[in-house]
Amino acid sequence: MKSISEYIETALGFERRAASEPPSGSKASFEPPGRDRAEGEGEMSEPKRDLASLGLDNAIRLRWALRDIRGKRLKLTPVDPNDLRTLIDMGYVEMKDEVPTVTMAGLDEIAVGNLPSDRGGAEGEK
Repeated sequence: MKSISEYIETALGFERRAASEPPSGSKASFEPPGRDRAEGEGEMSEPKRDLASLGLDNAIRLRWALRDIRGKRLKLTPVDPNDLRTLIDMGYVEMKDEVPTVTMAGLDEIAVGNLPSDRGGAEGEK
């Protein structure tokens, strides 16, 4: 088992090495020795879209709001007016006779967090 001073010395060694080595190519990142980068790891990915672009807490809250609207649980758990406005602006909800209704895009967004079996996927699919 390493002592705290050994961990500190290892970390300082990494830091010194990273500061003294120029970035190679276009990937200017530090990788600890003995760890290979997985395919696609560390590369820029396409920007987050849909509810994911609003942050984790907001995405979770808005997906639950979509589920409540779809399940017609608005009297039990009323949707915050700001959340409703956001969902309407994003095209996930539309108003029909003063009642919010989930659109096809909203149903697709709800399905983002579901397991494949919940979306009608094959049994045993992981």
